[in-house]
Amino acid sequence: MLILLVILSVSLIPLPIVAERVISIEKTLPTESIKLMQVFSDLKVYPQVLPENIKSSTILNEEGNLAKMSFNLEFISIDADIKYLSPSPNEVILEIVSGDLKGTKFTGILSEIKDSQGKVITLVETSLDLKISWYLSLVTTFITDENIESMLNNALQEFSNYANNPQSTQIINSEKEKTCFLFWCW
Repeated sequence: MLILLVILSVSLIPLPIVAERVISIEKTLPTESIKLMQVFSDLKVYPQVLPENIKSSTILNEEGNLAKMSFNLEFISIDADIKYLSPSPNEVILEIVSGDLKGTKFTGILSEIKDSQGKVITLVETSLDLKISWYLSLVTTFITDENIESMLNNALQEFSNYANNPQSTQIINSEKEKTCFLFWCW
C-alpha cells in the first residue's frame, strides 16, 4: 500500500515536457549570401555538409521543404522531420516538426557586406530556439550555451565551405568530433 501511495504521489508531480534554451550568434562568412541560401534550402545535401552529424536526409514532399533527417550524436541517434522556410530572400528558418526536438527552430538572417578588400561576404545573424524533450534533456544537461554557440559557429562554417566548394566536403577529416548535439559538433 505504501509503495502504491509513493508511485501515485510521484506520478502527480508535473514534469516539464520540454526544456527550452535560446542561443543567438553572429558570424561573418566568406561566401555570397545567394550561395549560402542555395545550400540551406537543399535539405538533401545536409549529410554531405555535416557528415559527422547527419546520417541521412530523405525529402518527404515534392517542394523539397520537408525532410526526415537522422542525426548522429556520439551516444544516440535522433530522427526528426525538418521543415525549411524562407519568408524572405535573406531569411532561413529550419523547424523541427517531430521527435524529441519538436518545436526547435533555427532562424538565420543573411546580409551581404564587403570586407576590407571590397570582396562580398555574408553576415549571418542566427537564433536557435532549442526545445528538448524532458528525457533527452536529462542526457544533455552537461551541454552549455557556450558549447551550443561553438557548434553553431562550426556548422555555419561548414555550410560556407560547402557553398564555396561542394567537392571539398568529400574529403573526410581523420579526427573525430568529441561532443555532438543536433547537427553541430565541437
